[in-house]
Amino acid sequence: MAITPPPALNGRPRKQLSEELDRLDEVINGMEECLPQAVADAARDGIRQAIHDVVKEIVSEPATLNALRTALLPEFVPLTLIPKPSAWARLKAIVRNAAAKAAAAVGLARQTVTSTVSQTCQAAKTRVARWTLLSLPLKSILGVSLSIGVVVAIVSLAAPHVFAAAISGIGAAVTTAGIQTANWLRRRKAALGMT
Repeated sequence: MAITPPPALNGRPRKQLSEELDRLDEVINGMEECLPQAVADAARDGIRQAIHDVVKEIVSEPATLNALRTALLPEFVPLTLIPKPSAWARLKAIVRNAAAKAAAAVGLARQTVTSTVSQTCQAAKTRVARWTLLSLPLKSILGVSLSIGVVVAIVSLAAPHVFAAAISGIGAAVTTAGIQTANWLRRRKAALGMT
């Protein structure tokens, strides 16, 4: 039995469901291609407009503009009142400034390292008292190691190269000692039959 097409409405043939589905599929594909770009354009335009409005509001507000001007521009001093320093005086000022910054960085690093080492040693003393050969607190070891590593990395980043190299050498020595101790404990544990 053959399927007959539906009757025409108002003199026009009625569209088939498959034709309508194909047309809807084409519309969806078109939206899939255009929609991400349209959303990106709309978001970019919206952000641009929002920034424009904020800047316009800041610039149009006299109190905010004066506060920005005061914060960003130094107080005006006529150049005729400031004597020009000699090259030697400028060089001494640069060296003095660099030495002060280095001393401050070393002092801060020393204080941070001393405090961290003191806290770490105190924590290690209390934890070592509880340790046995059978149960090592891996979380504590990893926590302390990561804390010291972060502090040493920050200090090395801020310190002069010689100081950073010294910290790296000490860190390598401590790491090697820790690995050797762990290996010795593992061998001792195996020799005692506590595997």
